[in-house]
Amino acid sequence: MLKSVKNYFKKFVNQAQRCVKNARLSLSWPVKHLVPLCVAFFCVIGTTSCTRPISYWQDDSDDEVLLGLTGRSKEFKTIILDAGHGGKDNGTQNLQMALIEKRLALKTAKMTHLALKKMGYKVVLIRDNDTYIDLDARIKKANKYPHSLFVSIHFNSSPSKAASGIEVFYYNDPSDKNRSYCSSALAHCVLKEMISTSHAVNRGVKEGSFRVIKSTKAPAILVEGGFITNHREAAQLAQNPYLQSLASSIAKGIARYEKKTRHMKYLR
Repeated sequence: MLKSVKNYFKKFVNQAQRCVKNARLSLSWPVKHLVPLCVAFFCVIGTTSCTRPISYWQDDSDDEVLLGLTGRSKEFKTIILDAGHGGKDNGTQNLQMALIEKRLALKTAKMTHLALKKMGYKVVLIRDNDTYIDLDARIKKANKYPHSLFVSIHFNSSPSKAASGIEVFYYNDPSDKNRSYCSSALAHCVLKEMISTSHAVNRGVKEGSFRVIKSTKAPAILVEGGFITNHREAAQLAQNPYLQSLASSIAKGIARYEKKTRHMKYLR
């Protein structure tokens, strides 16, 4: 019985495809021929759509993401990029590889800034040179911009030189579930792009209470772009092309988040 049903459906689909082909060849068909064609067409479409549910979180190609941003410059949010540390605050260091976190963070933030500007975003850098800015000043500057996203860029260290990989933190705010959801969604989008590009160890999206993501009003994440205490990752982070790939993936993650969450009233 099942076999006969499959054969019947296969013949039905073939017939529908022939109808579509013939319709392309002739626009002078009598109206009566359009009825079975329409029935066949919607039956086939209905059958295939049942097996491919639409989801805001399905994987879109890069072209689809960027296409979705076309013509929306007036609605773009401000992206606030916070290069961690600076000035007297070096952050973590790998003196053997001549790597200092504050420099890596600033370089990556500037590269991300350029990538986002090309997409049409308005971008603000908390710091654009090697100056020390305390946490209160960073938070105050970030909170000046409504309808924004906040991304703080850092690099990791560990007593264990075997520790490696990328992780992204967000603050789970019990008083603002909307911001928490948006921050989590942003973190997942950015991490996915960074792992896809770098092939680094995926350390996951994690909850954190860092002040720059806890006290800012906008959806906010803190990116740890790799361990400078790990020899292999440190060697990669010392190369500008690798930093550029991380920056581009952060920008793509933001664009993907923008496309996937534009239906949410909270974000407008």
